[in-house]
Amino acid sequence: SGDGAPATAVCNLNWNSDEQDLLWIGGYMGLTLVRIELQNSRTPSPDEKVMFTILNTSVDDTSSSSSICLTTLIHKTLHETAGCGIYMENDEILSGDLSGNIFKWSVNDIKPQQHITIPDSVRCFISKNLVGTLSGALYNLDTQEIIEDFKTTIICSSWNKTKTICLIGLADGSLINFQTKKIVG
Repeated sequence: SGDGAPATAVCNLNWNSDEQDLLWIGGYMGLTLVRIELQNSRTPSPDEKVMFTILNTSVDDTSSSSSICLTTLIHKTLHETAGCGIYMENDEILSGDLSGNIFKWSVNDIKPQQHITIPDSVRCFISKNLVGTLSGALYNLDTQEIIEDFKTTIICSSWNKTKTICLIGLADGSLINFQTKKIVG
């Protein structure tokens, strides 16, 4: 567990820096930005730092394990029920929950800039305006219309580095090319 960080049902991890020392941890009820620091089995301080052990790694020859310390920098909780979808682009964050609530905010804001509700349970974001749902519907947030119905839960999605291809994972085990809508695995 971490101070305010999701400790169960973590559904999103996203590095926020090239040095990989800042990590967003998204869970069912919150979103937390933590700073990661390598420790040599020292007790972390102050109180908002929490120690985690990384198994099968070593800092030097005398240590069989090393630890990292996670310091909570930003913590946001807004969702009424289990939050599933998280999307981050530049400084914008979107998060959704099983009640159909979607919040948009900037990483520097304490309160969301916008609250949208859709008539389905949010499961994942495909992009900043496309939401995959528990029922399998793909919603366009701008028009509030269903643009595709996959008939089974949209579990996750991932874009390639150039943002030209997106794959969608469905609850039936199918991997779909978002642009062509064809099963690729």
